Amino acid sequence: MYNLGHKYSQWLDGYFSFDDIMTHTPTTAKAVGRPTKRFSESSDVTKRRRIHTLLEKSAEELSFATLMTLLAQGLRTAAEMVKRVFECSENAQQLKKAITQRKKSPIKLTSDEALASFVQKKLTKNQYVAIHTETKTHNADIFPTHAELLFAKKRCFSRNCIAVVA
Repeated sequence: MYNLGHKYSQWLDGYFSFDDIMTHTPTTAKAVGRPTKRFSESSDVTKRRRIHTLLEKSAEELSFATLMTLLAQGLRTAAEMVKRVFECSENAQQLKKAITQRKKSPIKLTSDEALASFVQKKLTKNQYVAIHTETKTHNADIFPTHAELLFAKKRCFSRNCIAVVA
């Protein structure tokens, strides 16, 4: 067996120059490995891992960054809401209350239902119009117009309808 140092001593004592070797240049190709999921599709654990560096930031910095991102995406209303929530905790409480206590929108009566109510309550035209107008001023336009009521009445008489009054 030859001694490595004795056999290759000339080669090992020589000077090496790596100038002609190409240096590694980054490619524009996508990274290798599993493709990353969108944030919204990720699990809670993955989301926590991805935002770990953000946890070191203050709430003020995060809210401002959120505000700027929303404005950049053209979501002005959402940006205004974020701004108002972080300006005052009272605004946040009002917003939470508004979201949790959604009001049911009124359901408009059909002309037949309104006609039945009109007959049952023995209303005059003026009384019906007054009720219709008053509910409209309270943003609860639930009664059809008197003209629609008359049309329903004509339709009912042409079919020989019988109104059942309970």
